[in-house]
Formats: sequence, C-alpha cells, structure tokens
Amino acid sequence: MKRLIYLLRILINIFRFPVLFLVFLGRLRFSFIQLISIKSKLFIEKKGKIILKGKNVFEAASFIHACGGKICIDNAFINRNCVICSMGNIEIHSGVTIGPNTCIYDHNHAKDSGNSKNQYDIGEVIIGKNVWIGANCVILKGVHIGDNAIIGAGSVVTKDIESDSVAFGAPAVEKRKVFKNVKTI
Repeated sequence: MKRLIYLLRILINIFRFPVLFLVFLGRLRFSFIQLISIKSKLFIEKKGKIILKGKNVFEAASFIHACGGKICIDNAFINRNCVICSMGNIEIHSGVTIGPNTCIYDHNHAKDSGNSKNQYDIGEVIIGKNVWIGANCVILKGVHIGDNAIIGAGSVVTKDIESDSVAFGAPAVEKRKVFKNVKTI
C-alpha cells in the first residue's frame, strides 16, 4: 500500500509542478522527483521564489510561502502542518528533518515604525546539513543552525546554534555536543 501511495504522489507531482511553474511565471524551480502531499500548499507572491532541489518530502498541510523572499530547500523532509514563510532568504540544506507543526520565519514586525502594518525586520535563516528539528519548534529571523545539530521539541530558536550541538528550550540554548564516531559493543 505504501508503494502505491508513493507512486501516486510522484505521478500527481509530475503533472502538478509544470502547471505551478506556469502559474508562478517561472518563480518555482524544482527537480524532477518531489514527494509533496496534495494537501500541501506552495504560494509565491510579489517577487518571491521557491527552489526545490533533490528529492523533497512534504507531508500533508505544509505551507511554503515566499512573500517576496527566496526559499531554497534541498533534499529535506518536512512533516505535516509546517509553515515556512520568507520575505528575505531561507535556506534548508540537504538531509534536514523537520518535525510536525514547526514554523520558520525570516521576518517580524518592526518595532520603531509609525505604521508597523507594512514594516518588517528581515534576517536570513540558514539551516545546515543533517539537522533534526523536533515537533512544535519556532525558528525566527537571523538564525543560522550548524550542520548535524539537533533542536529539541517545542523550542524557540532566536540565536545561532553551532554545528554538532543539541539545543532546546524557549529560547533555545545549546546544552551539549552530539557524540560522533561512538563505537558500541
């Protein structure tokens, strides 16, 4: 049954993505095989751009919104109900796994503007290779998460996280390093 669903997703996306390419006037770039749920939404407005490299997997009800910014996702797994919204630049590198209900924003409302309705502070978000982000996390503007990092469930990431570290909490704080090359008996 899983194989049938897998093949059905591929077939639907083979027809879906060229249509989306035309609808978004070429601002959607993608590789041939994308396993994106029919219930997931890709939305591009203003001069936004979405680039999907490698084989990405988006589960149901994920919402990818390029509101004038650029979103580049390379060979990642994005679980259900995730929101990725960009007014600047968001990069998600290969091997990243994102848990359900996670939100990633590269902007927030400006504090000092008289008309804060249309004013935003923007800072790019870069998520390194092989990062694991737990469920219900929020990643805010200006954050760089290093390669092989682990972000615990329910964390709010407001500052950079170094490579090979485990961080969790609100705000997320690095607690320890990930053990590498550990041999078990």
